[in-house]
Amino acid sequence: MFVKNKDQQAPAKADAPELAEKCREYLAGWQRAKADYENLKKETDRKFRDLAEFVTADLIMEILPIYDNLKLALAHSPAGAGGQEWLIGVSHIKKQFEDLLNKFKIKEIETVGSQFNPVYHEAVSYEDSDKPEGEILKELKSGYLLEERVMQPARVIVSKNKPADLAGEAEAVPDKSTNQDNNNGDSVA
Repeated sequence: MFVKNKDQQAPAKADAPELAEKCREYLAGWQRAKADYENLKKETDRKFRDLAEFVTADLIMEILPIYDNLKLALAHSPAGAGGQEWLIGVSHIKKQFEDLLNKFKIKEIETVGSQFNPVYHEAVSYEDSDKPEGEILKELKSGYLLEERVMQPARVIVSKNKPADLAGEAEAVPDKSTNQDNNNGDSVA
């Protein structure tokens, strides 16, 4: 066995604090590098998710007009065509579109009968109505949400309260000029 003498051990003890400091420095550097790598990995994953969502949204925006036209065609199908095979087939295609939209977490924005919300709806016009003011009367174009974010606002017609019948109110209030005419022209000056 090799035996160290006291002179050889003394320098090693003197280097111990320096070596410990170097070890702490290397460990801290390694920990920073590991943290940077984890942050880069998270950022890269987020960017891929955002890119995939963008591509999905772009594709869906191209498909939505086709779906809207299909819904419009079904809404205007002939009255007596209820049991015809072609109409049943078109209804199945519409169902497939709905399943596709659900798969990608795309929802239609509620319109008719709901309250107007400028975040989700675009008011194209206003109509007098007996409905509460701000209630949506008619949908002109469907709107869509992608995971609670508006992809396309719904275009709608919104109700406004009818103005009071001014002509009916005018008849109820007597005209002051008529009362003066009934005084036979006698006026005190």
